[in-house]
Amino acid sequence: MSSRSGCRCSTSGTGRHFPTSAPPASIAVRSCRWWIGIGLLAAAFAAAAADDDWGYTATVYLWGAGIEGDTAADNHVDVGFDTLISNLDMAFMGSLEARRSRWSLFADVVYMDVSASDSGSVKLPVGPGIPARVDADVATKGTVLTLWAGYDLMSSETARVDLRAGVRYFNLALDFAAQLQPGPLEALAIERSIHDSLSVWDGILGLGGEVRLGERWYGLYHVDVGSGESRLTWQAQLGVGRAFDWGDVALSYRHLEWDFKSGSAIDNVHFSGPLLSARWHF
Repeated sequence: MSSRSGCRCSTSGTGRHFPTSAPPASIAVRSCRWWIGIGLLAAAFAAAAADDDWGYTATVYLWGAGIEGDTAADNHVDVGFDTLISNLDMAFMGSLEARRSRWSLFADVVYMDVSASDSGSVKLPVGPGIPARVDADVATKGTVLTLWAGYDLMSSETARVDLRAGVRYFNLALDFAAQLQPGPLEALAIERSIHDSLSVWDGILGLGGEVRLGERWYGLYHVDVGSGESRLTWQAQLGVGRAFDWGDVALSYRHLEWDFKSGSAIDNVHFSGPLLSARWHF
């Protein structure tokens, strides 16, 4: 079978299986948490909008991140950014910050919808070998939502250090369908499908800010760590930016990782890669 997915997997053959989907009650609780988080942030931004002293920064970016991780079945998965782009259906990456005096509110969203189809032929181990056609479709949707409130611990003409506390949400959904048809024998066609998903909320605590490097140049940094429904999540970002009359452009490197608790379909996953961003202040 030919493949255009470009991912590399290694299997140790433990025979473990992914758990079944979460019960409806669990899904409802997680959905409720999602909307509570969105509602609290929306209320905070609405309150900020009523005060003329608030300033806002909107950012859009392209994060050239690959995905790497290990499943509960001891499979290692490594998917490069070029593979994600070639199979991308839809994506959004952006953030919004509101700042007043020493306080700030921040929201960051990463959403990706990736799908791929493949087909090929194999010989079934029956008699001399019966030719069979295999068709497979896979679709993956991932969402990362980060919300935090920040407090300016130190600010001068050359540097700023913020203490940041909030929550991070991660959701990954997988749909897989395959059909095996032995030659012209349509009545013997076999179809299989799999749907699995993983959702976690974690509290996070971190530090971040900027350092002035010149009249228009600056360095940016952020690091956070947290836990909750996952065993551990952490993030680090470091880069350099340049200010223009209309806004800023920055180039940085970002790493985001989770280690999940036992019983999850995935043991760990991380996203790493360069990030190019543009932001506007208003």
